[in-house]
Amino acid sequence: RPMSLAIAEVDHLAKYSGAFGRQAADQLLQGVAKIFTAQVRDTDLLVRFGPERFAILMPETDLEKAVEVGDWIRSMVANSPFPNRAEMPGGKISVSLGVGAYPAPTADAAAFLGLVEGAVERAGAEKNRLKTV
Repeated sequence: RPMSLAIAEVDHLAKYSGAFGRQAADQLLQGVAKIFTAQVRDTDLLVRFGPERFAILMPETDLEKAVEVGDWIRSMVANSPFPNRAEMPGGKISVSLGVGAYPAPTADAAAFLGLVEGAVERAGAEKNRLKTV
């Protein structure tokens, strides 16, 4: 049975925090989390996955559907009227995502997580992108 994992990183969060303060960055993260929460199903698991990252575990979801969900979330974040967005690169707040589906190229869960994190890194190098395993 398929299962997908998406990991998203808020682009330029350290810059945002440095320019507008930690409290503003925390409020930004809360706003981004609300967008994620509104897009996931009751069967999905959404978690904070580090200072700048969120992860969504999507059971019964193949890669094609997971990419669709991830792109929708990416678009929703980029088009949301967050405070101070005009001062950020590109004039918006954005997220970069890595998405992978299981069964995956590796049967090892830790290796699979590493592949998805690598996809996040590749997406983050370009900003406001989604990359797959």
